[in-house]
Amino acid sequence: MQELLQRALGGDATAAAELWRAIAEGKADDVITAAWARDVAKHVAAKVLNPETPANRRAELARAALGLEGRVDTNWQLRELAERHPDVTAAELAVVADLVVDVGKAKPHQIKRKIEYIRSKRK
Repeated sequence: MQELLQRALGGDATAAAELWRAIAEGKADDVITAAWARDVAKHVAAKVLNPETPANRRAELARAALGLEGRVDTNWQLRELAERHPDVTAAELAVVADLVVDVGKAKPHQIKRKIEYIRSKRK
């Protein structure tokens, strides 16, 4: 959890999203939660609540203060599954992924294509 906090503090939007999930689910201890809350509060006070900040930029700055600036990898669980099992075909992995990974409402053929894409980017 400490490594996740460090990545989030360093500007990794995916890590920040994972950290928010861990906090919401009660998986992060009070020290990690307090450290993240302090960092977010510091950014909110400095950027969002600053009277010199133009009103049209506040939403963007609030998102950045939450650690969600940049792209959040929504397929991180699927990517990790594909990387852990390189010997399993994409079609076979798609069936398993539908059971163990949050793939939303994606159909098996869509999951298979995502796995193939993830693997092609890794090469």
